[in-house]
Amino acid sequence: MSNRQDQGGRRLDDAARAGWLYYVAGNNQEEIAKKLNVSRQTAQRLVSLSVSEGLIKVRLDHPIGRCMELAEKLRQRFALDLVEVVPSDPESSSTVIGVAQAAAAADILIAHEKSLPESLTVGPGGVLIVGSSGGPFVYKVRPGSTTAETFVDASGEGAGSFFLGVLADAMTSTLWTCQLTPVPGATPPPRRSVLRSFDLTTGAASIALLGIAGFVLLSTLPVNVAMAQELVPGQTSTVSALMMGAAWGVGALAPPALDNLVPAYGFKMVLVFASVATMLSGVFAYLLPRDESARRVLETDLSTAAAVGD
Repeated sequence: MSNRQDQGGRRLDDAARAGWLYYVAGNNQEEIAKKLNVSRQTAQRLVSLSVSEGLIKVRLDHPIGRCMELAEKLRQRFALDLVEVVPSDPESSSTVIGVAQAAAAADILIAHEKSLPESLTVGPGGVLIVGSSGGPFVYKVRPGSTTAETFVDASGEGAGSFFLGVLADAMTSTLWTCQLTPVPGATPPPRRSVLRSFDLTTGAASIALLGIAGFVLLSTLPVNVAMAQELVPGQTSTVSALMMGAAWGVGALAPPALDNLVPAYGFKMVLVFASVATMLSGVFAYLLPRDESARRVLETDLSTAAAVGD
């Protein structure tokens, strides 16, 4: 029994020597094997034994070590794939620098080669918004994603448009951008600075409301066509064509008109306005005159048929 304990003690002593030579003295496994007069495989096992027995303890004297420890705890606690904790300046009230370091650590990919990310901000839900000083784009990076999506595309405004600053207002879900845009019609085209705002909300409620309004509008179309045909009994085909043509014409002219309202009122408010306007068609259809005479004739015919049957 004592021999086994002595052998185990001597092996731990050898493991301690191997661990010291490897981690402190910086020797490789071949040098350790020569100094301890053992094989290379035995030297490797002794180094591993020094770690598994807790003989080797590593301490990192740097703020990043604490960040890595917190990141690992957060990753295990919430079952996350990637967590980056970055140090920040305690005397600074800005958290943008820390966010930038975290974004860089996550290796976010932007597809455009000349994007030149210049500024960034954090939107609702932890969405990272990135401006571009090399192209007419603003990018959006969802939490946990490593690929940037195009959020704003101003390429239709001409060459030389850039976004030099972005700021997300979480209270109003608004993204403010400082855009450098070319002046149309000038040669060479000078640039002007424009402060623009974008809605960061998804607009899901407005889109659902617009879908319901569209269903109501389409359901009233047959009623309108039938009423118009009764007003002009001899020209039913012409009336039907005019009604359908008017419907398609309004559908084609309304989007450009509504698009002109977006800069002044925002995309969300324009969607709500379009939804309410189309739902009014159901109210107007309900107010159409009822053909009381036709209903009375039908009731008389039914009464006569019932009497004959008796």
